[in-house]
Amino acid sequence: MELALGIETTCPTGGVALVSLEGVLAETNLTSSRTHSNRLLPALEWLLQQTGVVLSQIDLIGVSCGPGSFTGIRIGLATGKGLAFGLGIPVASVPTLDALAHGIHPCPGTVACPLLDARRGQVYGGVYVPDGSGKGWRLTGDYFSVAPGEVARRLPGEGRVLFLGDGACKYSKKLEELFGERACLLDPLRFYPRAATVGALALARGVVKATDGGEDSAAAIYVRASEAEEKRKAGVLRRGLL
Repeated sequence: MELALGIETTCPTGGVALVSLEGVLAETNLTSSRTHSNRLLPALEWLLQQTGVVLSQIDLIGVSCGPGSFTGIRIGLATGKGLAFGLGIPVASVPTLDALAHGIHPCPGTVACPLLDARRGQVYGGVYVPDGSGKGWRLTGDYFSVAPGEVARRLPGEGRVLFLGDGACKYSKKLEELFGERACLLDPLRFYPRAATVGALALARGVVKATDGGEDSAAAIYVRASEAEEKRKAGVLRRGLL
């Protein structure tokens, strides 16, 4: 049985999961004020204890790679790549919005638009259509970071739109104003991506070998510059250095 460890740390509700092609073996998710760096490895240790699985039985590590919390992205990727290198197994990065979209079943004639709260009055998002298999979604276009009022410009002009994610929850009234009856706002259980979905997508999509200091095989997806980077660039511009 091929076994994957899924890691999700890009959103406030982080988690770890053990997943095979047959389904989810175990999963833990927790919204906590503690940072992912403090709770990720203890959560993994607990999961292994409860299932009787040892690290050497894991064949693959899937890590959500963003967009999302910049710090969370780095924690997840660093942990996943460190474990993969130590175990000599592959690591695969999974875009966070992909994991969120694949947490729901595709419906013909609809598009899925997962939205994550990007703060500073923006959302991270992507537009997905059924991939033809009856089981999954396909991203159309690029991931984006825009103000909620700009989301409509990224979507088709007709058809049902399934909105999910904490960004959709935060700006639900704005989305209803923009899309009216076309908007279907999914329940709170769809606010955050699951570690189990990250692991399952890693298994389904194949893997890239973990590297030993060479080319980065599990790269982050930030979509936009961090607030610190933007402030630094703005300061350089004010001083006339660019």
